[in-house]
Amino acid sequence: MRSQYCNVFIEWFAKQDACPSCNISRVRNHRKRKNPDCSTGEESESKETVAATTQSSILMENTQNKDSPVRKRALREVDQNINLGKSTPPKDLNKDCESNSENVEQIVLNSDDQEDMEKLINIVLKQEGLPENFGLLLRSQLQNCARPDLEKHQRRWDPKIISLCLTLYIRSPQAYEDLKNSKFLQLPSKRLLRYYKNSVKQSPGFCEDNLLWMSKEMEKQNVPDFGRHGGLIIDEMTIQDDLIITKSGDAWNLVGFVDMGSTNNNIDIICKGKKEMKLATHVIQFVFHGLTGFRWPVVYFGSNPGTAHQLYNVFWKCVDMLGDRNVHVDYIMTDGASTNRKFAEMLFPHPETPRSSDFVFSDIFFPQHKIVYIQDMMHCLKKIRNNIESSKLQHKTKAGRYLLLENNCIVWEHWEESFNYNFQGGFSIHRKLTEDHIHLTPASKMRNELAIQVLNKDMLYLMKSYQSTLKNPENLEASIRLLEHTSRIVEIFCSTRQPILSMEDNKFETIMETLSFFNSWESEVEKSVMKVNTKNLMTQETRSDLNSSLMGFVSLCKLRLNGKNTINPGYLNSDIVENLFGQQRGIRNGLNTNPTLAQYGPSNTAIILGQCTVSNKSNSSNKASFFTATTPCALNTVRNKSNKSARRGIRL
Repeated sequence: MRSQYCNVFIEWFAKQDACPSCNISRVRNHRKRKNPDCSTGEESESKETVAATTQSSILMENTQNKDSPVRKRALREVDQNINLGKSTPPKDLNKDCESNSENVEQIVLNSDDQEDMEKLINIVLKQEGLPENFGLLLRSQLQNCARPDLEKHQRRWDPKIISLCLTLYIRSPQAYEDLKNSKFLQLPSKRLLRYYKNSVKQSPGFCEDNLLWMSKEMEKQNVPDFGRHGGLIIDEMTIQDDLIITKSGDAWNLVGFVDMGSTNNNIDIICKGKKEMKLATHVIQFVFHGLTGFRWPVVYFGSNPGTAHQLYNVFWKCVDMLGDRNVHVDYIMTDGASTNRKFAEMLFPHPETPRSSDFVFSDIFFPQHKIVYIQDMMHCLKKIRNNIESSKLQHKTKAGRYLLLENNCIVWEHWEESFNYNFQGGFSIHRKLTEDHIHLTPASKMRNELAIQVLNKDMLYLMKSYQSTLKNPENLEASIRLLEHTSRIVEIFCSTRQPILSMEDNKFETIMETLSFFNSWESEVEKSVMKVNTKNLMTQETRSDLNSSLMGFVSLCKLRLNGKNTINPGYLNSDIVENLFGQQRGIRNGLNTNPTLAQYGPSNTAIILGQCTVSNKSNSSNKASFFTATTPCALNTVRNKSNKSARRGIRL
């Protein structure tokens, strides 16, 4: 639309009915008519302008009702003052627009005006409906954009702004670069963000800065004393065996060799009689998971792969390092690999076995403190499913496993027939059942959800419905009985909405009934003198892991439950470390290639900053602050002047 005081066009949704030039001129004319003697003084003009603006803003703030007489009277007075300063329309519209832009750029506020403007901004920011950190973002932009002579190295950023930019940069560097180049916001450079991200130098072995960072985050998140008790989740991932030369300051290093700590390295030299250097093909990751959900990748090592005695030495070293920082390890969780089984046997005294001692062993640094060994329940459920899938009725005399329970067979054909029956009617009983659940591949066998959904209550209801249609329903009795117990395990350990407060909970009775069912099944088969009957039972590793998962959880609850705190069985799995490995692969080449040992450490730092420090199962989304926000240190030690005397010569 056209301005009321000149021929310049203004936007339809403009807040004023005049162009910027007319606004400035009518304000000056109004000052001259009001104070003709002081119109030449710049200081008096600025004070009168701020006073009038502040008075009008207070009137507008105190009269929120549009129909109030006070508001209408104030608006009439403003209109009368504006009409007194009406300017003549310009002859040349292009010149007028150029003069408008020049006049706007030439506005300079003194210290008093700046203070008044800050008061006005604070009044605006106190309005309801504005985001919590909007004022912080606005002040940051004004501070870094107000001075045109301010260089990029002189800009200062709030830690919350740095944290937000770090999160965006870690998720997608290109998206952050596009946002920075859009000119909508003034944002920190990518180099500055890399300095903040790499302030902790992650390397194989124990890093003091990483452990200090973990302690600071616990204090920041207000983790209670019960939350400082938890477990170490240990898992291994394959990496690329590559040797990379890295530079830190003026020092050059070779990264990619096996390094399991000084103790293990010295043991290898003593055993072999010489020092050998091997390329690392695996990474062993230790992740601490508190009983209230706090998680942190503590340490990692390059292996080829790791042995049982190496895990033993590294585990106790990790327990000692965490104990010095008031973090207590109450349980250890691994998968069912053969190395982990030998490692578990080393934790218990020789006369005892893990099952005889209820999977509880003593801390070597403090014997009164007890630690529990627990197998991952998700791996146990996959092994139960794989044992059933390997049983084939038509190949019972040849290779394969043929499960028998009280002279009734448990074969995978029962699941296949139930799957075919599920899609005969108009509505399926088990809605999540698909072809991937029944026709397994090496990749689908690794997915936890597929194993859970063929052993849960939905599968039990489907098989019972299919049993009612058969002429010989007793053929499915053994499979249904097995599903009755596995569905209880799935309901307890695969749900995070059922915390346990005391040992009087009914879940413990259910766990013990399921455990006695599998143990009695095992004892019946072992009493048989026929050698072929060993094929009629699940593998020994599966039975051992199932006892460790169920009885280990009961032992942990006996040690830590005291009537005040709760333990959620849905936390006790290795999904956290599996998700960390998935992010490691995702950061490098889009989930297609595993990282190298040199890439693993910096990626760990990016994962810590990109995900929440408390598990999502706790309904928390608090992310970790970058290291320099909690610990004062030099941002870039290479450019630090105080380190010039400590620099070493370049040497390979």
